[in-house]
Amino acid sequence: MTKEVYLKALQTAVKPWMDEIAGGEPYHFQQNGASANTSTLVQKWLEANVPMFWPKDTLPPRGSDVNPVDYYVWACVERASNRYQYIDTAYLPEAIKAAFRYIPRDALKEACGQFKARLGAVIEAGGKFVS
Repeated sequence: MTKEVYLKALQTAVKPWMDEIAGGEPYHFQQNGASANTSTLVQKWLEANVPMFWPKDTLPPRGSDVNPVDYYVWACVERASNRYQYIDTAYLPEAIKAAFRYIPRDALKEACGQFKARLGAVIEAGGKFVS
């Protein structure tokens, strides 16, 4: 994905969705280290348009210890979407979307609630991997 395509997705889909879900509450936005995500174009737009944006250097490169999407959500999606064998890979995107829709909201809130403690553990470990 190019930085231009990623930026358009942020502008037209991701940010409007995040704003709607947040319901006026402040939220942090963090992303992985993909080149499109860390481009100057995208970083500047995010800084100007997303409340409490965390720039690319905020977390250690291996920040999955503290990212609820990495330590919880993707495991749920993978587990749910791998329940069945698909004759045609064309069905897989819908299975992944369905898996996202059925993540229990309470469990997701709990996983996100662990963020601060996990971040503290990374800081205490000097940015090293936390198990």
